[in-house]
Amino acid sequence: MIIGIDFDNTIISYDMAFHKIALSRKLITCDDKVRISKEAVREFLVFSGKEKEWTELQGYVYGKEIFSAKPYEGVLEVIDDLLQKNHSVHIISHKTQFPYLGPKYDLHQSAKNWIEQFFCDGKEMSKHTKLTVTFNKTIEEKINCIKEKQCEIFIDDLLTVFNHPSFPQNLMKILFKPSPRSRFQYQTDLNVIDSWKTIGQVLSNDFV
Repeated sequence: MIIGIDFDNTIISYDMAFHKIALSRKLITCDDKVRISKEAVREFLVFSGKEKEWTELQGYVYGKEIFSAKPYEGVLEVIDDLLQKNHSVHIISHKTQFPYLGPKYDLHQSAKNWIEQFFCDGKEMSKHTKLTVTFNKTIEEKINCIKEKQCEIFIDDLLTVFNHPSFPQNLMKILFKPSPRSRFQYQTDLNVIDSWKTIGQVLSNDFV
């Protein structure tokens, strides 16, 4: 099987990192009672009139402090199991290469360094022929990459990716939503899953 997986907020969880670093930079305080969540930090800063500070914080966390972020529970084991069974795994993401504000960290290289550390035990990505990583600057480039890799399954946390008019329809779509689900009604061809443990079970039962 050929499995494509998004990176940000799908493989890597920034919740603890954003909360911890926002506290250290005094952008939030314990008295603010902001939940340990990337979205909670974003909402607090934006609604407090600190959108510029939020944008700079993103560049800092995604760049210099990316190792403060950790993999979602179970994701390492699922991907390792797929590779052990000789399935191809393509990490396909879209993100800007440099922050909009603040120091010009190379966000693509920072993410690749993180992947090599957690998935490859610090070894060069080129030594893992069944695991590839592609960072695209736009969602259109990301979708074209999914098509070029001929993915049979794609896992992402963004509904906008699956709803994009160019997204291929002849593959299994898994929407990763670790947060409590809202009452939003998803389309019937979408598998909404809240943990990597469950994703691993679904893939094992249906495909591997």
